[in-house]
Amino acid sequence: MKYLGKTLEEALENAKKDTNRNVDEMIYEIIEQKNSLFKKQVAIELKGFKEKGQIGIKEGKIVYYPKELLPSIIPGEGVKVIVNNKVITNKTNVKETDEIIIEVENKEAKRNIEIDVSKDNMQAFLKILYQPKVVYKLKDKEPSSELLIEAEKFIEEFPEKYTKEDVENIILQKKIKYGIQWENIAKVLDEGGEVLIAKGTTPIEPVDDTIKYFFMTEDIITPVEKNGKVDYYNIGEIECVEEGQLLAVRQEGKDGKVGYDVYGNIILPRKRKIQKIIKGSGCEVLDNGNRAISQTKGMPTLKNERISVNPVHIVNGDVNLKTGNIEFKGNIVIKGSVREGMKIRAGKEVMIMDDVEDAQIFAGGNIKIGKSVISSTIKAGEKQLNDSLAIEYLNDFSEFIEKIKKIWHELEESGKFNSNIKIVHAIKILLESQFKPEKEKILKHNKFIVENFFEDNFCDVWNRCINLYYLIERESISNCNILNQFNEFLRNFINSYKFEDNLANVTLYYCQNSEIYATNDVEIKGKGCYNTNIFAGNSVVYNGYSGVYRGGQVYAKNFIKLAEVGSQAGIITVLKTSFDGIIEAQVVYQNTILYFGESSYRIEYPCKQLKAYVKNGEITIEKFKL
Repeated sequence: MKYLGKTLEEALENAKKDTNRNVDEMIYEIIEQKNSLFKKQVAIELKGFKEKGQIGIKEGKIVYYPKELLPSIIPGEGVKVIVNNKVITNKTNVKETDEIIIEVENKEAKRNIEIDVSKDNMQAFLKILYQPKVVYKLKDKEPSSELLIEAEKFIEEFPEKYTKEDVENIILQKKIKYGIQWENIAKVLDEGGEVLIAKGTTPIEPVDDTIKYFFMTEDIITPVEKNGKVDYYNIGEIECVEEGQLLAVRQEGKDGKVGYDVYGNIILPRKRKIQKIIKGSGCEVLDNGNRAISQTKGMPTLKNERISVNPVHIVNGDVNLKTGNIEFKGNIVIKGSVREGMKIRAGKEVMIMDDVEDAQIFAGGNIKIGKSVISSTIKAGEKQLNDSLAIEYLNDFSEFIEKIKKIWHELEESGKFNSNIKIVHAIKILLESQFKPEKEKILKHNKFIVENFFEDNFCDVWNRCINLYYLIERESISNCNILNQFNEFLRNFINSYKFEDNLANVTLYYCQNSEIYATNDVEIKGKGCYNTNIFAGNSVVYNGYSGVYRGGQVYAKNFIKLAEVGSQAGIITVLKTSFDGIIEAQVVYQNTILYFGESSYRIEYPCKQLKAYVKNGEITIEKFKL
C-alpha cells in the first residue's frame, strides 16, 4: 500500500491515520523522494507491521513472549508493581530481561463498636463495624500485548462478633440509663451497622391558666384614628356593667410532665403560668377564685391584673358654668367639652370626647381626651404627682431651716448679739431682704398644699412647717434647738415616706400652651403639641399622622419618640430624659436641646432619623443630615 506526503513524517502520519497503527509498528520502504524547486514529495510503500510481544500471568508468575515490539503492563487495584527497583503506577513497556516484582496488598481484620450520643443527650446510636481479613493472590491472565495486573481474593475471614454483653458493658461505661431499646441491638450484632439504642423523653409542656374577660380591657382596645382624630364613639370605649354581671372566668391549666435524657437526667418543663383573678373595688370573686362578678353598677377596668368596677359619672354634653366643676371618686365621662375656667377631678379615670379649653383636669388614673387641649393643665396619677411635689416642697423647707440655723450660729459667733431675742429680730429683718425669695416660695408651696391635700399626713407635717415659719416671722423662737429638733423630725418623715405606685397615662390628640403630667406614659395620637410642657414618669410617644412637638419642654424618664421636633425657624425645644433613657425622632430642627440627666447636646442643623442615648458615659447621636 502506497502513501504520499511532502515529507517522510507526513507520509507516515497518513499511513497511521489510514491503518490506525503506530508508526513504530510499521514496516515500510521509501519508493520515491522528490526535492525540486517546484515540487516536494515523498512516497512510501507499507509492506506490513511488526508484531508486539506478549506477557501474561500463570500460577502467580510472569510469562513473556518476545517479538519485535515490547509488550506493556498496567498496575491494577490492590497490587504494587516494581520494575527494575522502581514502583510504577501507569502503563509501562517491559523487556524480557526487566526485573518485575508484584506485591499484593492484603487487609487485616478489624472490628469496632461505639456509641454516639446526640448533642441534646436525647438519643444514643450504636455503631458496629466488621471488616474481614482478606488475603489476595495474583489473578492469572492470558498472554497479551497489554497486561492489566490484578489481584483476587484468596482467603476471607471475619473477626469475632460482638455479643449482647459487650454492648451492655459499653452502655454501662457511657452511663446510659434511660430509654434503652434492647430489641434494636440484635439487628446489628451479626451484620454490623448503626441503630438507635436509647431515646429520652421530652418534657410535656404545661397548659397555662387563662382568664377570659367579659368586658373591654386596656390590653385589647386601641382608639381608632380617622384623619388623625381619635374616634371614641365608634369603638365603644364607654362600657358600664350592672350589679351581679359576670366580669371574668378563670380556666385552670395543667401542669407539665418531666422528661428524661438518655443519662437519666430529669428535664423539667417550664412552670405553668398561674393566673389569679385579683379583685379590686366593686368586684367579687366566687367559686374558689374562678369567677368574678360586679358588686355595683359602674365602669369595669383591668389595671395591673386587678379587676375593679368604679362608679361612673357621665355628662351628656359640655362642662361649663351651668354644670359647675365636677369632683367624683370614680370615673368621669364627658361627652362634650370642658369649657373655660372649669375643673374636673376624678378619683379614677377621666374620658373627654371633645375639647379642653383653659381648664384643669385631674385624675387618679388615666386621662383620655378626644380633641384639642388648649391652655390647660392635665394630670394623670394626681396623687402620686402631688405627693412627689409635696416631698420636694418639704425638702425645700428643710433647706430653708438649715439656712436659718447657719445664720443663727454666725450671729452668735459674731459677738454682736448678746441674747436670742436680738438674734431672732435680726433673722426677721433678713426674711424681708436676703430671704425674700425663700419666703415667697414657702407661701406659694403653702397654697398648693392647702388646695391639694385634705386630712392627710402631708397636711399635718406641712401645717407644722408653716407654723414654724410664722413663729420665726413673729420672733417667737426662743432658741436654735427648736430648729434642730424640727428639722430632724422633718428629715425622718421625708426619708421614711413611701410613694403609692400609681401608673397612669394621658392620651390626647392635640395640645397648645398647656401642662401635661402623667406618672406613666403620654401618648400623642394626632397633630402634636405646641408650646406645651410634658412630664411623663415613663415615656412620651406619638402614634398619629403628624406628631409635631414645637416649643416647650418634654421630660420622660425612659423613652421619648416623636415625629417632628422644633421648627425650620429654630424655635428652642427641649427634650429631657434620664442618663439611661433613649430619644428618637424622625425629623429634628436646629436649636433642639437634648438632655440626659445633667448632660446636654444641642442640634446645630436639621437632621432626620435621630436616635440619641448615652454610651460609655458620653452622649451618642445617630442621625442623618436632612
